[in-house]
Amino acid sequence: MYSSVYFHKTVRIAELMLSKSIEMIEDLDPFEFIKKTDFELISDLKHKGHYQHEIVTRLKYRKLFKQAYASSVTISNENLIDVIKKLRDLKLRRKKEQEIEESLKIPSGHVIIDIPFYELHQAEPRIDKTDIIIVDEKNNIKNLDDFTPVGNAIKQKAIPDWDIMIITDEKFKDVVSKKAEKFLFS
Repeated sequence: MYSSVYFHKTVRIAELMLSKSIEMIEDLDPFEFIKKTDFELISDLKHKGHYQHEIVTRLKYRKLFKQAYASSVTISNENLIDVIKKLRDLKLRRKKEQEIEESLKIPSGHVIIDIPFYELHQAEPRIDKTDIIIVDEKNNIKNLDDFTPVGNAIKQKAIPDWDIMIITDEKFKDVVSKKAEKFLFS
């Protein structure tokens, strides 16, 4: 469920946008946000700055950033593996985002590079090998699939289909999409 819900592309994009809005607060006290309810957090972000207000408004009205680029090492070249390894470092990833924004004249905070946890890709393939055994009311041992299609659906769910994704405001999507590989591989 973790990867199918929390790593659903739309959910992931909303989470990345919210995280970026918090990260870009200049006088951030990280412990200040831990204590807040969702309502308090959203309310506070509205008053923290223009970017934070924009992101909160976008989240409220579902005007999310769009995927401009995505790739997986299973379908890409060896160079991508090296790029992903380097960009696991948050500082380098933020520097690359800033480079894209400055080069393409995109406002700060409007390009976000996502690299899902490596461990998720390692653990999730095991799920299709999981059989859940049920003992029915007559003490017969059966597979969960005999009772409900949920078990089979769980086995067929997919981990994120990207190893790297770049999201941006819809109005910058085309230009970022066209230039993404140039920025990633240079």
